[in-house]
Amino acid sequence: MPDMELYAVPIPQGGTTSAGSTASQQQTVQAILGSDTGDVQSIASDPGERTLTVEYPDKYAEIRAQELRELATGFSQPLPYHAVGGASPDDRYVTVSRANISPVDPRSTQFQQGDIALNDSGSIASHWRSIRTSIQQVEPLGGGNDTTAVVGVPSAASKVRWFDPETGERADPAVQATRTTRLGDVNILDVTQSPFYDAATNSYPVILMELPYADEGATDPRLWDARGEPSVTDADDNVVWQKCFSTAHEYQGEVVLENGLLRLFFDEQSAPGIRAERWDDAAGAWSSVSLGTSSDWELFDVDIREIGLARVRARVEWQDPTTSPTSYYTLSLRLSRGYADALWARPDNATGPIPSGLETLLDPIASDLICDAQPSMGLVAREEVL
Repeated sequence: MPDMELYAVPIPQGGTTSAGSTASQQQTVQAILGSDTGDVQSIASDPGERTLTVEYPDKYAEIRAQELRELATGFSQPLPYHAVGGASPDDRYVTVSRANISPVDPRSTQFQQGDIALNDSGSIASHWRSIRTSIQQVEPLGGGNDTTAVVGVPSAASKVRWFDPETGERADPAVQATRTTRLGDVNILDVTQSPFYDAATNSYPVILMELPYADEGATDPRLWDARGEPSVTDADDNVVWQKCFSTAHEYQGEVVLENGLLRLFFDEQSAPGIRAERWDDAAGAWSSVSLGTSSDWELFDVDIREIGLARVRARVEWQDPTTSPTSYYTLSLRLSRGYADALWARPDNATGPIPSGLETLLDPIASDLICDAQPSMGLVAREEVL
Protein backbone atom coordinates (compact mmCIF):
# COMPACT_ATOMS: atom_id res chain seq x y z
CA MET A 1 0.00 0.00 0.00
CA PRO A 2 1.39 3.46 -0.88
CA ASP A 3 2.00 6.24 1.60
CA MET A 4 -1.10 8.37 2.14
CA GLU A 5 -1.62 12.06 2.76
CA LEU A 6 -4.33 13.82 4.77
CA TYR A 7 -4.53 17.17 3.01
CA ALA A 8 -0.97 18.47 3.59
CA VAL A 9 0.09 16.05 6.33
CA PRO A 10 1.88 12.75 5.50
CA ILE A 11 0.33 9.47 6.68
CA PRO A 12 3.13 6.92 6.13
CA GLN A 13 2.11 3.35 5.33
CA GLY A 14 3.47 0.17 3.72
CA GLY A 15 2.58 -3.39 2.80
CA THR A 16 0.39 -5.53 5.02
CA THR A 17 2.48 -7.71 7.33
CA SER A 18 -0.20 -9.08 9.67
CA ALA A 19 -3.89 -8.89 10.46
CA GLY A 20 -5.88 -9.21 13.61
CA SER A 21 -9.32 -8.76 15.06
CA THR A 22 -11.11 -7.99 18.28
CA ALA A 23 -14.68 -8.40 19.41
CA SER A 24 -15.51 -4.92 18.13
CA GLN A 25 -13.47 -4.51 14.97
CA GLN A 26 -11.02 -6.10 12.52
CA GLN A 27 -7.76 -4.37 11.72
CA THR A 28 -5.00 -4.52 9.14
CA VAL A 29 -1.53 -3.64 10.37
CA GLN A 30 0.72 -1.81 7.90
CA ALA A 31 4.50 -1.39 8.08
CA ILE A 32 7.27 -0.17 5.78
CA LEU A 33 9.95 -2.76 5.15
CA GLY A 34 13.10 -1.83 7.08
CA SER A 35 11.36 0.99 8.96
CA ASP A 36 9.52 1.50 12.23
CA THR A 37 6.93 3.69 10.50
CA GLY A 38 3.56 1.99 10.43
CA ASP A 39 -0.18 2.31 10.30
CA VAL A 40 -3.14 0.36 11.66
CA GLN A 41 -6.39 0.62 9.75
CA SER A 42 -9.82 -0.49 10.84
CA ILE A 43 -11.72 -2.47 8.20
CA ALA A 44 -14.84 -3.15 10.26
CA SER A 45 -15.75 -0.24 12.48
CA ASP A 46 -18.60 2.27 12.61
CA PRO A 47 -20.18 2.81 9.18
CA GLY A 48 -18.20 5.38 7.22
CA GLU A 49 -15.45 5.63 9.85
CA ARG A 50 -11.79 4.70 9.41
CA THR A 51 -9.38 4.57 12.34
CA LEU A 52 -5.66 5.06 11.87
CA THR A 53 -2.64 4.70 14.11
CA VAL A 54 0.17 6.75 12.62
CA GLU A 55 3.78 6.68 13.77
CA TYR A 56 6.51 9.26 13.11
CA PRO A 57 9.91 7.91 14.24
CA ASP A 58 12.49 10.57 13.27
CA LYS A 59 13.96 13.86 14.43
CA TYR A 60 11.07 15.82 12.91
CA ALA A 61 8.45 13.59 14.51
CA GLU A 62 7.27 16.27 16.93
CA ILE A 63 6.61 18.73 14.08
CA ARG A 64 4.66 16.19 12.00
CA ALA A 65 2.67 15.05 15.05
CA GLN A 66 1.77 18.64 15.95
CA GLU A 67 0.65 19.29 12.37
CA LEU A 68 -1.58 16.22 12.49
CA ARG A 69 -2.97 17.24 15.89
CA GLU A 70 -3.83 20.75 14.70
CA LEU A 71 -5.31 19.49 11.44
CA ALA A 72 -7.49 17.08 13.40
CA THR A 73 -8.74 19.69 15.86
CA GLY A 74 -8.66 22.89 13.83
CA PHE A 75 -10.38 21.98 10.57
CA SER A 76 -14.02 21.04 10.11
CA GLN A 77 -13.95 21.22 6.29
CA PRO A 78 -13.86 18.00 4.23
CA LEU A 79 -10.25 17.13 3.47
CA PRO A 80 -8.69 14.90 0.80
CA TYR A 81 -7.22 11.61 2.02
CA HIS A 82 -5.30 10.02 -0.83
CA ALA A 83 -2.35 7.96 -1.97
CA VAL A 84 0.92 9.76 -2.68
CA GLY A 85 2.24 9.31 -6.21
CA GLY A 86 -0.66 7.20 -7.42
CA ALA A 87 -4.21 6.10 -6.74
CA SER A 88 -5.73 3.97 -4.01
CA PRO A 89 -9.23 2.54 -3.40
CA ASP A 90 -9.11 4.50 -0.13
CA ASP A 91 -8.86 7.90 -1.88
CA ARG A 92 -11.74 10.12 -0.75
CA TYR A 93 -12.87 13.17 1.22
CA VAL A 94 -12.95 12.86 5.00
CA THR A 95 -13.41 14.83 8.18
CA VAL A 96 -11.46 14.07 11.35
CA SER A 97 -13.80 13.13 14.20
CA ARG A 98 -11.24 12.48 16.93
CA ALA A 99 -7.50 12.34 17.51
CA ASN A 100 -5.12 11.31 20.29
CA ILE A 101 -1.48 12.11 19.55
CA SER A 102 1.47 11.81 21.94
CA PRO A 103 5.10 10.65 22.19
CA VAL A 104 5.55 6.89 22.50
CA ASP A 105 8.20 7.49 25.17
CA PRO A 106 7.71 10.61 27.33
CA ARG A 107 11.50 10.92 27.61
CA SER A 108 11.89 11.56 23.86
CA THR A 109 10.01 13.63 21.28
CA GLN A 110 11.51 11.73 18.32
CA PHE A 111 8.93 8.94 18.23
CA GLN A 112 5.34 10.15 18.04
CA GLN A 113 2.17 8.12 17.65
CA GLY A 114 -1.30 9.31 16.72
CA ASP A 115 -4.67 7.57 16.79
CA ILE A 116 -7.21 9.34 14.59
CA ALA A 117 -10.67 8.57 13.25
CA LEU A 118 -11.72 9.69 9.78
CA ASN A 119 -15.35 10.01 8.75
CA ASP A 120 -16.26 9.43 5.12
CA SER A 121 -17.50 12.62 3.40
CA GLY A 122 -17.69 11.28 -0.14
CA SER A 123 -15.47 11.08 -3.19
CA ILE A 124 -14.91 12.73 -6.55
CA ALA A 125 -17.42 10.25 -7.94
CA SER A 126 -20.13 11.36 -5.50
CA HIS A 127 -19.35 15.04 -4.93
CA TRP A 128 -18.20 18.18 -6.70
CA ARG A 129 -15.49 20.22 -5.01
CA SER A 130 -16.99 23.64 -4.37
CA ILE A 131 -16.02 27.20 -3.49
CA ARG A 132 -18.76 29.20 -1.82
CA THR A 133 -18.64 32.99 -2.12
CA SER A 134 -20.14 35.89 -0.21
CA ILE A 135 -18.95 39.36 -1.17
CA GLN A 136 -18.03 41.76 1.63
CA GLN A 137 -17.14 45.33 0.78
CA VAL A 138 -14.10 46.62 2.66
CA GLU A 139 -12.20 49.87 3.11
CA PRO A 140 -8.71 48.91 1.91
CA LEU A 141 -5.43 50.56 2.70
CA GLY A 142 -4.81 53.36 0.21
CA GLY A 143 -8.48 53.71 -0.71
CA GLY A 144 -8.56 51.06 -3.45
CA ASN A 145 -10.37 51.20 -6.78
CA ASP A 146 -10.64 47.57 -7.90
CA THR A 147 -14.31 46.51 -7.79
CA THR A 148 -13.72 42.90 -8.84
CA ALA A 149 -14.38 40.09 -6.34
CA VAL A 150 -11.44 37.76 -6.96
CA VAL A 151 -11.62 34.00 -6.48
CA GLY A 152 -8.63 31.80 -7.28
CA VAL A 153 -9.33 28.36 -8.76
CA PRO A 154 -6.48 25.83 -9.18
CA SER A 155 -5.71 25.46 -12.89
CA ALA A 156 -5.49 21.71 -12.23
CA ALA A 157 -9.28 21.71 -11.75
CA SER A 158 -11.56 20.63 -14.60
CA LYS A 159 -15.27 21.05 -15.37
CA VAL A 160 -15.28 24.43 -13.59
CA ARG A 161 -18.71 26.09 -13.56
CA TRP A 162 -20.74 28.74 -11.80
CA PHE A 163 -23.63 27.16 -9.88
CA ASP A 164 -26.79 28.72 -8.49
CA PRO A 165 -27.76 26.63 -5.43
CA GLU A 166 -31.27 28.10 -5.45
CA THR A 167 -32.23 27.15 -9.01
CA GLY A 168 -29.66 24.48 -9.85
CA GLU A 169 -28.56 26.41 -12.94
CA ARG A 170 -24.98 26.26 -14.15
CA ALA A 171 -22.85 28.46 -16.40
CA ASP A 172 -19.31 28.46 -17.76
CA PRO A 173 -16.98 31.05 -16.19
CA ALA A 174 -14.65 33.44 -18.00
CA VAL A 175 -11.09 33.26 -16.69
CA GLN A 176 -9.92 36.83 -16.01
CA ALA A 177 -6.24 35.90 -15.64
CA THR A 178 -3.92 33.00 -14.85
CA ARG A 179 -1.26 33.52 -12.18
CA THR A 180 1.76 31.25 -11.79
CA THR A 181 2.45 30.46 -8.14
CA ARG A 182 5.30 28.56 -6.53
CA LEU A 183 3.35 25.29 -6.64
CA GLY A 184 1.03 25.65 -9.61
CA ASP A 185 -1.10 27.95 -11.73
CA VAL A 186 -4.26 29.61 -10.44
CA ASN A 187 -7.11 30.84 -12.65
CA ILE A 188 -8.72 34.07 -11.48
CA LEU A 189 -12.51 34.36 -11.63
CA ASP A 190 -14.59 37.45 -10.81
CA VAL A 191 -17.73 36.72 -8.79
CA THR A 192 -19.35 39.95 -10.04
CA GLN A 193 -19.22 38.54 -13.60
CA SER A 194 -21.24 35.45 -12.73
CA PRO A 195 -24.79 35.41 -14.13
CA PHE A 196 -25.95 34.22 -10.70
CA TYR A 197 -24.57 37.21 -8.78
CA ASP A 198 -27.20 39.72 -7.69
CA ALA A 199 -26.06 42.49 -5.34
CA ALA A 200 -29.60 43.67 -4.71
CA THR A 201 -30.67 40.32 -3.22
CA ASN A 202 -27.27 39.28 -1.85
CA SER A 203 -27.25 36.25 -4.13
CA TYR A 204 -23.80 34.76 -4.59
CA PRO A 205 -22.74 31.88 -6.85
CA VAL A 206 -20.94 28.68 -5.93
CA ILE A 207 -18.04 27.41 -8.03
CA LEU A 208 -18.16 23.70 -8.86
CA MET A 209 -15.18 21.73 -10.13
CA GLU A 210 -13.40 18.41 -10.25
CA LEU A 211 -10.00 18.59 -8.57
CA PRO A 212 -7.69 15.58 -8.29
CA TYR A 213 -7.03 14.69 -4.66
CA ALA A 214 -3.27 15.05 -5.14
CA ASP A 215 -3.68 18.61 -6.45
CA GLU A 216 -5.67 19.77 -3.45
CA GLY A 217 -3.72 22.12 -1.23
CA ALA A 218 -0.91 22.79 -3.71
CA THR A 219 -1.98 26.38 -4.40
CA ASP A 220 -3.85 26.98 -1.13
CA PRO A 221 -2.64 29.73 1.22
CA ARG A 222 -0.37 28.46 3.98
CA LEU A 223 0.37 29.51 7.52
CA TRP A 224 3.81 28.56 8.83
CA ASP A 225 5.75 28.67 12.07
CA ALA A 226 9.34 29.24 10.88
CA ARG A 227 10.69 27.90 14.21
CA GLY A 228 13.84 30.00 13.90
CA GLU A 229 14.83 28.22 10.67
CA PRO A 230 15.98 30.40 7.72
CA SER A 231 14.17 28.37 5.04
CA VAL A 232 11.31 25.90 4.65
CA THR A 233 13.61 22.91 4.12
CA ASP A 234 16.99 21.86 5.45
CA ALA A 235 20.01 20.68 3.46
CA ASP A 236 18.44 17.22 3.07
CA ASP A 237 15.18 18.71 1.75
CA ASN A 238 13.27 17.91 4.96
CA VAL A 239 10.51 20.40 5.74
CA VAL A 240 11.58 22.11 8.95
CA TRP A 241 8.97 24.86 9.12
CA GLN A 242 5.72 23.75 10.72
CA LYS A 243 2.40 24.06 8.91
CA CYS A 244 -0.14 25.61 11.27
CA PHE A 245 -3.82 24.63 11.23
CA SER A 246 -4.92 26.11 14.56
CA THR A 247 -5.55 29.77 15.39
CA ALA A 248 -4.29 28.94 18.91
CA HIS A 249 -0.87 27.78 17.71
CA GLU A 250 2.04 28.99 19.90
CA TYR A 251 4.74 30.26 17.54
CA GLN A 252 8.44 29.52 18.11
CA GLY A 253 9.64 31.74 15.27
CA GLU A 254 8.36 34.09 12.60
CA VAL A 255 4.69 33.87 11.59
CA VAL A 256 4.68 33.30 7.83
CA LEU A 257 1.65 33.69 5.54
CA GLU A 258 2.07 32.46 1.97
CA ASN A 259 -0.08 31.77 -1.06
CA GLY A 260 2.67 30.86 -3.53
CA LEU A 261 2.73 34.41 -4.93
CA LEU A 262 3.39 36.46 -1.82
CA ARG A 263 5.05 35.67 1.50
CA LEU A 264 4.62 37.81 4.61
CA PHE A 265 6.95 37.36 7.59
CA PHE A 266 5.92 38.74 11.00
CA ASP A 267 8.34 39.07 13.92
CA GLU A 268 7.14 40.98 16.99
CA GLN A 269 10.72 41.14 18.33
CA SER A 270 12.05 43.29 15.48
CA ALA A 271 11.23 46.63 13.84
CA PRO A 272 9.27 47.20 11.69
CA GLY A 273 8.40 43.55 12.36
CA ILE A 274 7.31 42.70 8.83
CA ARG A 275 9.11 41.70 5.66
CA ALA A 276 7.81 40.34 2.38
CA GLU A 277 8.85 38.26 -0.63
CA ARG A 278 7.34 37.69 -4.08
CA TRP A 279 7.67 34.54 -6.13
CA ASP A 280 9.81 35.02 -9.25
CA ASP A 281 8.84 32.12 -11.48
CA ALA A 282 11.50 32.90 -14.10
CA ALA A 283 14.21 32.66 -11.45
CA GLY A 284 12.47 29.87 -9.55
CA ALA A 285 13.02 31.69 -6.28
CA TRP A 286 11.59 34.20 -3.83
CA SER A 287 12.70 37.83 -4.15
CA SER A 288 12.60 40.42 -1.39
CA VAL A 289 10.06 43.26 -1.54
CA SER A 290 11.14 46.74 -0.42
CA LEU A 291 8.55 48.08 2.00
CA GLY A 292 8.02 51.76 2.74
CA THR A 293 10.94 53.06 4.79
CA SER A 294 9.77 56.58 5.68
CA SER A 295 7.41 55.29 8.37
CA ASP A 296 7.62 55.06 12.15
CA TRP A 297 4.95 52.35 12.39
CA GLU A 298 5.98 48.85 13.49
CA LEU A 299 4.37 45.55 14.35
CA PHE A 300 2.80 45.16 17.79
CA ASP A 301 0.69 41.98 17.59
CA VAL A 302 -0.49 39.35 15.09
CA ASP A 303 -3.75 37.54 15.80
CA ILE A 304 -4.66 34.76 13.35
CA ARG A 305 -8.47 34.62 13.09
CA GLU A 306 -9.17 32.12 10.30
CA ILE A 307 -7.21 29.33 8.60
CA GLY A 308 -9.15 27.96 5.66
CA LEU A 309 -8.44 25.98 2.52
CA ALA A 310 -8.98 29.06 0.37
CA ARG A 311 -7.79 31.93 2.57
CA VAL A 312 -6.06 32.98 5.80
CA ARG A 313 -7.39 35.94 7.78
CA ALA A 314 -5.75 37.85 10.62
CA ARG A 315 -5.95 41.04 12.65
CA VAL A 316 -2.62 42.84 12.83
CA GLU A 317 -2.03 45.59 15.38
CA TRP A 318 0.61 48.27 14.75
CA GLN A 319 2.22 50.92 16.94
CA ASP A 320 4.02 54.21 16.43
CA PRO A 321 6.40 54.50 19.40
CA THR A 322 7.53 57.99 18.34
CA THR A 323 4.25 59.53 19.54
CA SER A 324 3.41 60.32 23.14
CA PRO A 325 1.41 58.43 24.17
CA THR A 326 2.20 55.59 21.75
CA SER A 327 -0.30 55.39 18.87
CA TYR A 328 -1.92 52.07 17.95
CA TYR A 329 -3.93 50.97 14.93
CA THR A 330 -5.33 47.58 13.90
CA LEU A 331 -5.80 46.35 10.34
CA SER A 332 -7.61 43.32 8.95
CA LEU A 333 -5.40 41.11 6.78
CA ARG A 334 -6.72 38.64 4.20
CA LEU A 335 -4.58 36.47 1.94
CA SER A 336 -6.51 34.21 -0.43
CA ARG A 337 -5.55 31.74 -3.13
CA GLY A 338 -4.53 33.69 -6.23
CA TYR A 339 -4.13 37.08 -4.53
CA ALA A 340 -1.21 39.02 -6.03
CA ASP A 341 -1.14 41.27 -2.94
CA ALA A 342 -2.44 41.14 0.61
CA LEU A 343 -5.82 42.74 1.29
CA TRP A 344 -5.24 45.13 4.19
CA ALA A 345 -8.49 46.72 5.34
CA ARG A 346 -9.87 48.98 8.05
CA PRO A 347 -11.87 46.86 10.55
CA ASP A 348 -15.49 47.79 11.15
CA ASN A 349 -14.75 48.84 14.73
CA ALA A 350 -11.65 50.90 13.91
CA THR A 351 -11.50 54.47 15.20
CA GLY A 352 -10.30 57.00 12.67
CA PRO A 353 -8.81 56.57 9.20
CA ILE A 354 -5.78 54.40 8.44
CA PRO A 355 -2.65 56.40 9.38
CA SER A 356 -0.68 57.67 6.40
CA GLY A 357 2.59 56.32 7.80
CA LEU A 358 1.08 52.81 7.99
CA GLU A 359 -0.08 53.14 4.40
CA THR A 360 3.46 54.14 3.42
CA LEU A 361 4.92 51.04 5.09
CA LEU A 362 2.50 48.53 3.55
CA ASP A 363 1.66 50.08 0.18
CA PRO A 364 4.11 47.87 -1.83
CA ILE A 365 2.19 44.73 -0.73
CA ALA A 366 -1.34 46.18 -0.53
CA SER A 367 -4.19 45.14 -2.82
CA ASP A 368 -6.50 47.66 -4.49
CA LEU A 369 -9.49 45.34 -4.03
CA ILE A 370 -12.51 46.88 -2.29
CA CYS A 371 -14.45 43.58 -2.28
CA ASP A 372 -13.57 40.35 -0.51
CA ALA A 373 -15.25 37.33 -2.11
CA GLN A 374 -14.71 35.38 1.15
CA PRO A 375 -14.08 32.02 -0.60
CA SER A 376 -14.82 28.88 1.40
CA MET A 377 -14.08 25.35 0.20
CA GLY A 378 -16.65 22.57 0.55
CA LEU A 379 -18.46 19.77 -1.22
CA VAL A 380 -21.73 19.61 -3.15
CA ALA A 381 -23.33 16.21 -3.69
CA ARG A 382 -23.69 15.48 -7.40
CA GLU A 383 -27.32 14.50 -6.84
CA GLU A 384 -28.01 18.11 -5.73
CA VAL A 385 -26.88 19.42 -9.11
CA LEU A 386 -29.79 18.90 -11.48
